[in-house]
Amino acid sequence: MKLKKGNKRMRFFKITFMIMVLVVMVSCSNEPESEEPAENDQPVEEELTGYVLHIEEKRFLMIETEDESVYKELEGLTMEEMLQGDPDVPLVYANYSKTDELNKGDQIIVDYDGVMTFSIPGQINASKVTQIK
Repeated sequence: MKLKKGNKRMRFFKITFMIMVLVVMVSCSNEPESEEPAENDQPVEEELTGYVLHIEEKRFLMIETEDESVYKELEGLTMEEMLQGDPDVPLVYANYSKTDELNKGDQIIVDYDGVMTFSIPGQINASKVTQIK
């Protein structure tokens, strides 16, 4: 059985189209190029130093400063006054399950994963809290 010239062209285009689809599918695969973790994939640990301003269940508000006088200016304010005050004051909410070990006014060092929200105040997930005084 002989194929007509039009059928040969149609078969050629179908095969070419299928090859192109396969090439696109392979090139768009989500597989990583190598199984070795990149150096940038390692978790980054960061530290904040400051004072505890307010304690809630499973989180606390801190001011990021080593200057005790900055803490003293804010310690008598209500939460609303602190949050409505100067937006440049470095207030940070730290999610932390062991807030019962903290006291208002404690000077602390907070270890966290390096991720902080852009909200005011910023928010972090604390992995460790060390009291300085």
